[in-house]
Amino acid sequence: MKVSLHLILIASLVFCCSCSQKKKFFEGVKAGNASSAEQYLAKGMDPDARDHNRRTALMLAAFEGHNDIVNIILDKGADLHARDVDGWTALMYAAYGGRLETVRLLIEEGADVNAAVNSAQTVLMIAAQKGHTGVGKLLIDKGANMSAKDRSGRSAIMWAEKGGHTEFGLMIQEQEILARTGGAAPRPAAPSERKPRKQLLDHAKAGKVSMVRQLLDDGSDTEVRDHNRRTPLMLAAFEGHNEVIEVLLDAGADLAARDVDGWEALTYAVYGNRLETIRLLIDAGANIDSRTVKAVAIDKGDQETIKLLHQEGMDF
Repeated sequence: MKVSLHLILIASLVFCCSCSQKKKFFEGVKAGNASSAEQYLAKGMDPDARDHNRRTALMLAAFEGHNDIVNIILDKGADLHARDVDGWTALMYAAYGGRLETVRLLIEEGADVNAAVNSAQTVLMIAAQKGHTGVGKLLIDKGANMSAKDRSGRSAIMWAEKGGHTEFGLMIQEQEILARTGGAAPRPAAPSERKPRKQLLDHAKAGKVSMVRQLLDDGSDTEVRDHNRRTPLMLAAFEGHNEVIEVLLDAGADLAARDVDGWEALTYAVYGNRLETIRLLIDAGANIDSRTVKAVAIDKGDQETIKLLHQEGMDF
């Protein structure tokens, strides 16, 4: 009996140690620590290990756009077609995160561009929902079905319209014309009610640096707001579009501006766990003592983000 209890205790300790190692492995992957990922895999970590949502390390790396880690994990034999509890693949995570080069890499490795989640939403619909036009164009170029519909009856263009992503919708219209004619087609005209101020919000969110710069040069207001009083800087901060942020700041964007919930650009960067964006905004003078920044950091519980804020002077 004592021997059996002893064996059970040893097995429990081994299991706890294994869970701890897996947690550290996932944290390193999410943070973009390639050397850490290599070390854990070299020590025998399963490249297809899962977290509590059955997400693999490949999915997390794809969402964050850590292409070096994506390559490392794939080289170790990770399942490119693995799915989480909702049926999401690594390609879907990359598309959701707007990671164009990661999407390209995964497709080159053989990812299915027409894969669908449990609700029948396709990769293209996911990109449309987030307004990632470049990702959508690449998916279509690689054979994504533009007319597919999910269980709610929505197609990719409907998802784009629902999210107010006019540029994405225009891109699909253009691609549909090209598919029908087999040749060059003029880009469909934007709706007449489309306002330059709304365009700045859309392009900032999509990370379109050249378009943001052009709109600002044409006189667009950096402090334009959406229905939740979010500014272009806030949207870019949440998505981690640092080049767009720099352009907006150079044009005089207000770091201290707040939305309807009192969130600032730095709060959005913290909510999105965008470490480099957090550093950029703090260096630019963002208020690290903001109550919303601390509250969101604690609520999200991302250890890398909390560590960075603590290093920058926030008291937890």
